[in-house]
Amino acid sequence: MKQRYTSTLASVAAALLAHGALGADNSTVTSTGTATLQKPPTMVRVTCEITANGKDAAEALTKLTQLRSDLKTKLQALGPIDGVAINDPSFGTGTGLSERQQQMQMLMAMNRGGKKPEANTVTVSARIKAAFPLNSASPDDLLIKAREIEDKIRGIFTATNSAATPATKPASAEEQEVAEEMVQQQQPDMPGLQKPGEPHFAYVFPVDDNEAVKVTSQALADARSGATVLATASGLKLGDVVTLRPGTDAGSQNNPYADYIESVTQAVAPPKEPGVREGTGDDPGNVRYEVAVSVTYALKP
Repeated sequence: MKQRYTSTLASVAAALLAHGALGADNSTVTSTGTATLQKPPTMVRVTCEITANGKDAAEALTKLTQLRSDLKTKLQALGPIDGVAINDPSFGTGTGLSERQQQMQMLMAMNRGGKKPEANTVTVSARIKAAFPLNSASPDDLLIKAREIEDKIRGIFTATNSAATPATKPASAEEQEVAEEMVQQQQPDMPGLQKPGEPHFAYVFPVDDNEAVKVTSQALADARSGATVLATASGLKLGDVVTLRPGTDAGSQNNPYADYIESVTQAVAPPKEPGVREGTGDDPGNVRYEVAVSVTYALKP
C-alpha cells in the first residue's frame, strides 16, 4: 500500500512538474531527467520510535531503559544481524493533547473508576534501528523470508510494548470512539507516515560507483532528450549546458504544488542512511535507486 501510494504521488508530481520549461526570455531551457536502477534487496532495515511515560524524568528513563534492553535482546536473538543501534533519548513534557482531548481522557479514566490523569507527565522517546541481511536464491524465497522477518519483528514490538503498558479494563464503545478520535487528531492518516511503536521496514541494496555513473548518465540523456524536444518545437537549437544540479527543478518556480509534493514525498519515502548510496523500497519486490537531474541549456537560433 505504501509503495503504491508513493508511486501514485510520483505520477502526480510528474504531471504537475513539467518535463521542461523555457526560460523567461527564451534564451535557455530547463529540463528534468530521471533514471532508475532496480535490483533485489540485500538487507532489510527496521526502525521504530519507542516511548515511555513517568511522573518524573527518572521514572520515564527507567522504563525506557528496560524497554530498550528487552527489544535489543529479542532482536539480536532473531539470527544474523548487522547490528542494533539506539539513539539518545529525548524528552517531552505535558500531555500533548488539546483541551478537548484532555477532557475526554479525564472522562474515560473517571468512568473506569480511576484517578484523574496527571496534568504534567514526562515522556521520553528513542529510535531503535536494526538491519538484517537477506540471502535468497530466488525472488519467491526472498519474499517468503522478508515476510517471515517482518512478522517476527512486529510480534517482538507488539509483545514488548504490551508488557511495558499497564493492563486496563476493556474500553466501552464510547471510549473506543473517543480514543480513535484522539489518535486521528495526533496522527493524521497518511499512508507511509510512521507512528510511535510501529516498526517501519526499508529494503535496501548498495549502489557502487559504476552503477551510480551509469544511472546518472541515463538521467542526463533523458534530460537532454526532453530539452531537445522543447527547443525544436520552439524553432530553436540546443546549446551548451548552463547549469546542472540534482533534483527536479524544471517548472517548479511557477508551480504552487512543488513544495507540497517535495515535503510529502520525503515524508513517505523509506529512510536512508546519511552519506550512503543505496536503493530503497518498502516492498522487497520493488527496491529502486533513482536519480533525478535538472539541466539548463542555452538556446541557439
